[in-house]
Amino acid sequence: VNGTGDRADALNLTETQEIFQITVSKGSLGRLTPKHMKLKLKLVLDKTEPKVEFNPDAPNENGYYCGNVNVGITVADPEEYSGIDKVEYAVVNGEMEPTEYEPEPLYTHKEEKEILSSCTRSITVKAENHNFKNVRVYVKVTDLAGNVYVTKENACLLHICTDKPEVSVS
Repeated sequence: VNGTGDRADALNLTETQEIFQITVSKGSLGRLTPKHMKLKLKLVLDKTEPKVEFNPDAPNENGYYCGNVNVGITVADPEEYSGIDKVEYAVVNGEMEPTEYEPEPLYTHKEEKEILSSCTRSITVKAENHNFKNVRVYVKVTDLAGNVYVTKENACLLHICTDKPEVSVS
């Protein structure tokens, strides 16, 4: 990259690149001797979205849950240079669209300070609030490079039924 201000050459990355030498000079028109720095600098362009994996409790033999459901959520950023910025989730009942909910924070880099390339958290889906056949857990993950992944078709699907069966004898 040469120059400063309007004369600067922009470095437009389309892929990860390595720089082996930087020349820094002060003053205008080269009045000061440039300083050459030998170094190995890697400019990483992260275009890879994070990944999400769900690990819910096991349902009964009919595929239903009769109470609260613990859902483990593992997120990972496959690029080793950025890390996870935030993880949000929402539990949606029935046929609601994932745009009709307000996500809850599950992890934020700003709160925990350490940069994580993966993390596992757990939520509890309360049966009293989500007694529906099609309950979906949606997750939105943003990495520190700004890549976003939202589970849409890959949401965690739960069938929760706490209704007691009715029996009548005549």
